[in-house]
Amino acid sequence: MIGIRSPWVSRTAYDLVIEERDRLRAQNDEWLDHARRVSRREKGMTELPPQPRKPQEPIPSSLNYIIDKFGSEQVRQNLRNNARIAHHRGGKAWSEITAELETSIG
Repeated sequence: MIGIRSPWVSRTAYDLVIEERDRLRAQNDEWLDHARRVSRREKGMTELPPQPRKPQEPIPSSLNYIIDKFGSEQVRQNLRNNARIAHHRGGKAWSEITAELETSIG
């Protein structure tokens, strides 16, 4: 059985071919990304799909304990919403929010 023999090439020539292949793959990825963005834009969408939101941290039990002391369910829900907004949008630490709520209660 006679097999096909591969030609021998220098290491430098092989490295040049590999570098060219990697460059062409990167350029092809850039063109595909650009075409995808143009296609989305033409359809009235944003250029990039929305990024998934990271899961929200639950309210700590110490803060929940303080909030649960209030009598009205509407007040408790409002306090929880304000605490979440202060933490996630405002960047406040849970301990800071707990301290503020404790000082406001008296």
